[in-house]
Amino acid sequence: MKNTYLLEVIKAFKPVELELAQRFMESPVVSISQRKEQLLLLKAILACAPEFSDQDLEKRQVFQQIYPDKTYVDGKLEKLMVELNKTLRNFAVQQRMMSEHNQDQQQIEWMSWLRERGMDNRFQQAVTKYENELRTNRKESVEFHYALLNLRYQEYLWENANNKLNDDLKIGQLIKQLDLYYQTQKAELANQFLLQRKTAKIHLLDRDLFDIKEPAAGEVESPFFEIALQIHRLLRSESCRIEDFRQLMAFISENELQIDFKAIKNFYAYLRSYCSLLIDEGHTELVPVLFELFKSDLEKGYLLEGEQMHPNTYLNFVQIAIRANEVNWAFQFTEKFKNNLERIHIFSVENRV
Repeated sequence: MKNTYLLEVIKAFKPVELELAQRFMESPVVSISQRKEQLLLLKAILACAPEFSDQDLEKRQVFQQIYPDKTYVDGKLEKLMVELNKTLRNFAVQQRMMSEHNQDQQQIEWMSWLRERGMDNRFQQAVTKYENELRTNRKESVEFHYALLNLRYQEYLWENANNKLNDDLKIGQLIKQLDLYYQTQKAELANQFLLQRKTAKIHLLDRDLFDIKEPAAGEVESPFFEIALQIHRLLRSESCRIEDFRQLMAFISENELQIDFKAIKNFYAYLRSYCSLLIDEGHTELVPVLFELFKSDLEKGYLLEGEQMHPNTYLNFVQIAIRANEVNWAFQFTEKFKNNLERIHIFSVENRV
C-alpha cells in the first residue's frame, strides 16, 4: 500500500484538511458508498503517520482492522481504496470550489444554475450585479478578462436558449471579449517564453507562433494589453536603447491605477530581468536604468512578498547599486532589510559591499 495513489493523496493533505475530510465523510447529507469502511480505512492509514511503513500498512493487517470478523479476500481492500480516493477527490474539489479565492467561478456557477432553472429575472440581475462588481472592484489583468469572458458566455447561452430572432444573441460581444482574453493571455505567455529563451538560449523553432497581433488604432482599449505588447516589442528587438526602457517605465507608471497590482508587479519584473540580462551581455549603460527601476519598485512595494523580500532580489538590488556607484545607499539598504532575510545572505551581501 505504501506506493499507492491513495497514500500519495492523503500525504498531500494538511492535518486540518484531513480533519475536515473526516467530518465531510461523516456528514449524513453526503452520499458515500461504504461510508463506515472508508472512514475506518482512512483512520487506519493516518494511524501509521508519519512513517507509513510497509509493515504497518501491510494489506492483510489493514484488512483485519476494517473487517475484523471476515476472512481476507484478495482485491476487496483495493476496491475500498479506490472508493476512498474518489471520496477524498470529491472533498478536495468541493473545498477548492468553495474557497474564497474562487469567487469568480462560484458566481458563474450560480448564474448557470439560475439560467438552467428558468429564473430569467434573477439571472439578469445576477449578471448585472457581477459585471458591476468586476468593473468597480477589480482592475485589469488576464484573470479579469477571463472573468468577463465567462460572463459574456453566460449571456450568450441565455440569449441562445430564448431563441431571439431580433438581435445577434450577443455573439458579437462574446467574440470581442474572447479575442481580448486570447490576446492578453497569449501576450503574457509569449513574453514569458521570450525572456526564458534569452536567458536559457532556447532556439525559437516557430517564430510566428509567438507573434502578437498588432491591433489597429483604437481597436483594443486595454492598457494591460498595450503594456504587454510594448514589452513584447522590447523582447523581440535586436537592439536596445536606454530611451526604450525609460519610455516603457513611464507608460507603465501612467497606467498603474487601472491595472491589477500583481500584473503591474509582473510587468516590472520583466523589465528588471531583461535589463539585467542585457547588462550581463555588456550593455553597462543600462546600469543606472536598472538601479532606478529597482528603487522605484521598492518604493511601490513591488519587490516585497508581504513584508519579506526574496534573497535573490535583495542580492541583485545591492549588486546593481554598487555597480551604479551607490555604495552608501547599498549599506543603508542592507541595514534596513537585513532582518527580513536569512543571515547567510546578509553575510554574502556585506562581504560584496
